[in-house]
Amino acid sequence: MIRGPGHHIRDCNMPFGIRHFFRKAATYCALLFIYGIFLALMAYIGTGLWAMAMVTAVLIVADILVYLLFAPVMLMLRGARVINGKDLPGLSGPVEKFCKNAGVPVPAIAVGRGQFPDVFIAGPSRGRAILFTTPGLVEEFNDAEIEAIVTFEIGSLVEMGSLSYNALTAAFSRVKPLLLRVKIALSFRGLEDDAVAIARPRDVPFVVKLLIANGMYNYFGLHDLDRFTSEGYPLFLVAYSGGKPAGFIIGEVNYDGFRRVGHICKIIVDQSQRKKGIGNRLMMSFLNVAGDIGCRECIIEVSADNREAIALYERIGFKTGSVLTGYYPDGGDCLSMAKSL
Repeated sequence: MIRGPGHHIRDCNMPFGIRHFFRKAATYCALLFIYGIFLALMAYIGTGLWAMAMVTAVLIVADILVYLLFAPVMLMLRGARVINGKDLPGLSGPVEKFCKNAGVPVPAIAVGRGQFPDVFIAGPSRGRAILFTTPGLVEEFNDAEIEAIVTFEIGSLVEMGSLSYNALTAAFSRVKPLLLRVKIALSFRGLEDDAVAIARPRDVPFVVKLLIANGMYNYFGLHDLDRFTSEGYPLFLVAYSGGKPAGFIIGEVNYDGFRRVGHICKIIVDQSQRKKGIGNRLMMSFLNVAGDIGCRECIIEVSADNREAIALYERIGFKTGSVLTGYYPDGGDCLSMAKSL
């Protein structure tokens, strides 16, 4: 449950495993579609089956190389070294605990360089996975927070096992979407008490702590947030009070046909900063940015019995579009609300 100034929103996102499965399916479908087009083109120009066989062989060899060379190459690129569990007990303990309960192999732990806390897991298969981290992780977060962060990251081991999928994911993650190149009229200079700006790397620990404290660390992980801030992701905004972060809002862009639709995924205001209009400023800033990057509509989900939140969204201009029966784990209904931009 996300609590804000005078309102709360319950989580509206699908479980990590399902989201990961959908992403895997989309990756495979894209690969098969591109490969199918290539084969059709080869057949059309009459190059023969030998060309198709050659391309297939290249793909197979590439997968084998990714599997064999993944660890040394990734360690070199990240400037990391594999450590013994005793060197970092605050991290290795939760890792071993989760893997034992989930019945998955314990990954190697590698510590690399980095000014800010970071952690992510990668590998060509379950048995060859590596958990990459930076020293700042155990310095910034307490034991309970580290356990939540590690549980989220290692949860992807359940879905690991495909060489092509993991190779494609590693390659695609290096590509910045066009959306992230859009220049937004939000500046970090001269932040005032009521400023709202695109999130910076230094804001990520604050955001992660809020997510964990509110039971919402289940959709965007620490590494995702680090990547968003390094790329200047425009739909990840932080509100400041007295020069310090007081709350945040983060969303994504969906598509309804050819129309861009902004989706507010999470909005949380720190407990000590509520009832000051910070949630309202975050919402209005998000709507302005969503409109600047071409969204024609913005949507948000809210519990049907949360009258305060519904009233707030209606004042901003949101209207109820549909009722999702039994949407929440406790059987509660959800209102999907939308605002034209």
